[in-house]
Amino acid sequence: PVVTSAEDDEVGLRILLSLLEKDELITKGEGGGGDAKILTRNAPKANAADLEYASTERHHEIQALAAIFPNEFEIITPISKKQQNGSTASGVEEKSIDISPEQRYKLKVAPITPLQPPAQSNACVLYAFTRSAYPILASPLLLFTNNTLPPSLLRRINVALIHKANEGLGEPIIFELMEYLAEYVPKMQ
Repeated sequence: PVVTSAEDDEVGLRILLSLLEKDELITKGEGGGGDAKILTRNAPKANAADLEYASTERHHEIQALAAIFPNEFEIITPISKKQQNGSTASGVEEKSIDISPEQRYKLKVAPITPLQPPAQSNACVLYAFTRSAYPILASPLLLFTNNTLPPSLLRRINVALIHKANEGLGEPIIFELMEYLAEYVPKMQ
């Protein structure tokens, strides 16, 4: 996968997405009569073995996503979380490697049928922000975007993603979310 640098928006996006997730799951799940059964923030604390297993699962998921979506998948890593570039003895510069369990993935979603107006573009993107206990004890934070879709539709899609991700807690979910979005977004219009 391509590893690119992110702007300093990582922390702000994580906070906003966490608030959306919290609001949606509490309102619809615990007190509001909805069907969300799992609240990620109430997940048990991960121990060292859990975190090591989660890291292995994330690594396997990255390999699978890179193989399945070679041109649609990239890892966006904030500069502050990268190891510094170094030069090898041959003078060739080595690429930076993310050392954090919390990464941001960018995946281009291809709807199975073209989007209808008011959408002016099929350029859909899913951003997935992993957490240290993802996938075993935490779901990823998710943000679906398409600059030509109405905000109300984008909100419905993002809320549906929150619920879908929490249903799959305990296993890598990004591939399933990609398939879900490819089919679901055109039907939501």
